[in-house]
Amino acid sequence: MKPRLLAFAAVLALSAATALHADVQARLNVIASALASARHLQLQRIAVGGFTDSSTGQRPPFADSLEADLRQALGHASAKWKVVAADGDTSTADALLTGTFARQGEDIQVLVELQGLPDGAVLWQRNAALDGADVDAQDLPVQAMPNAAVASPTGAGAGSGVYGDAAIAPEGAAAGAVSAAPGTTVPQAAGGPEELGAPRSAGDDGGDQVIPTLPGSGRVRYREHENTFDISLGYKAFMPTNSTFKQVVGDRLDGISLGLAFDDVLLVDFDFWSQDVNNVGTVQSLDYAGTSFALVYPFHFGKDRAFTLYLGPGGRFGSIAVNDPSTLTGDGVVFGNNAFEGVAGFKWKIDHVGLDLRYTYDFAYQYTGYHTARLGAFYEFGN
Repeated sequence: MKPRLLAFAAVLALSAATALHADVQARLNVIASALASARHLQLQRIAVGGFTDSSTGQRPPFADSLEADLRQALGHASAKWKVVAADGDTSTADALLTGTFARQGEDIQVLVELQGLPDGAVLWQRNAALDGADVDAQDLPVQAMPNAAVASPTGAGAGSGVYGDAAIAPEGAAAGAVSAAPGTTVPQAAGGPEELGAPRSAGDDGGDQVIPTLPGSGRVRYREHENTFDISLGYKAFMPTNSTFKQVVGDRLDGISLGLAFDDVLLVDFDFWSQDVNNVGTVQSLDYAGTSFALVYPFHFGKDRAFTLYLGPGGRFGSIAVNDPSTLTGDGVVFGNNAFEGVAGFKWKIDHVGLDLRYTYDFAYQYTGYHTARLGAFYEFGN
């Protein structure tokens, strides 16, 4: 009977370990799926490796199993990728999936970064909390918690830290260090679990996340830019430069402008204005309809591109209708009003809503040119 009990216990232990691995693999599958769905990434070959503990910089055995599980998840997430180990030949790889991890309570907080090769630029980030309750202490680097009790002479019992048993450094050792193994020391953490450098935003919910980098960089990285499309409605003031035309219509023409913007690079406006006139024979009014295009270079500032400055060349294609009931048809005449322009503007937005202030000047034109000022409210799709 006793051997049967031992066999039954072994089966239960194996089942628990399998369930734990399945839970960890499921969380890593979420990371791999999010990476595969990132539309701005064009990759064919990804290397996986280089994971280390965020507090000590060590590479314990846990890093090997983490990388192996990530490679398996990536292989299932996208058939178009070739996934290799980082210790292999990465000279032909497009990017390296690497990162850091730290134990926080019963969880292991993992920060994953996709770095472009060979420049190392961060292309994508994600963090997750893995169940680390059954991870052996020897699989993770030793790291003492603050105010840990002094270990017994044998090193067992008191003194248990975040990663397992850690004895306080012997007298004469450097301040703030603990003994990890004979002849070696590691720095003691400056605070509680939240100061160990683990990402504070845990879990696998949501898309690409805004994640603070771990200690050492001193920078904050933001999610990668995706294609955007803006639609706006605004007021546009046309100020004529032709003195004769100005005497007829005045110094300013008030118009309505419907605007489109693609990636803050290609701008398209559809503009309309109408103006009553006097003392011009039988002419009653003038109506303008035109379309303007601009190809600009944007300069983005702030989190999630909250501020944008842009400038570049453009063109305007329009016509002015002269409403004169004395003509044979009673419909008046139409003449062209095209121009080559210079464009400069400023955008400010919160989330997907913002304001766009734009100025244009006509360098070359047909009949009359304008200074124009446009103020529009827009909604941004994408990103």
